[in-house]
Amino acid sequence: MLGEMEGRAGLHFNHHGLYEGAVRVPFLFWSSGPAWTPGGRVQGQATVMDVANTLLGAAGLTQMGETLSESLVNRLMGASMRPDSELLMGREGMSLSEGMMYGVRSPNGAKYIQHEDGTEEFYDLTIDPLETKNVADQQTRGVEIGRRNVETLKRVPTRAPVLDAATRERLEQLGYVSGPDDGQAGASGKTPVSGGGCLE
Repeated sequence: MLGEMEGRAGLHFNHHGLYEGAVRVPFLFWSSGPAWTPGGRVQGQATVMDVANTLLGAAGLTQMGETLSESLVNRLMGASMRPDSELLMGREGMSLSEGMMYGVRSPNGAKYIQHEDGTEEFYDLTIDPLETKNVADQQTRGVEIGRRNVETLKRVPTRAPVLDAATRERLEQLGYVSGPDDGQAGASGKTPVSGGGCLE
């Protein structure tokens, strides 16, 4: 199942958190036009933000400017992959009351995760794609770079939506909010990533 953990990290049918089963979901794209050679595969990282300009590019339309959206059509036709690390933000469980998680995923396969209680994880996805061995105690430099980038992510201003009573009640029924101060949804975003080494 796409976007579910299937027992990895001790989680079943859970698409929260920042593990690969939840954040790395395949995107299959088919086009009847001659935009690219069939069977192509984009190497490296892509984000949901890239979907908009990918669809515009495949249709031969002008792509949006002043956006972080990158057309994957360009990558299928040989453009170099995005060099940036992706900053990740998610939840430990269904409700924000269960805690936030922050992370950094590098194009070279290094991945850092920080839990709200301060617990840290570090994985080398090139040799451990299922994230079975936390090597944070062995990757002190990578962990330090991860911490710095997570602090950058935490400083990004967020604004809670103003919810009317009916909307809040419905969101509470669905488990997205659990109280008057729990109106912010989790997000995944990009901000400038600092540092060097394995998470650069």
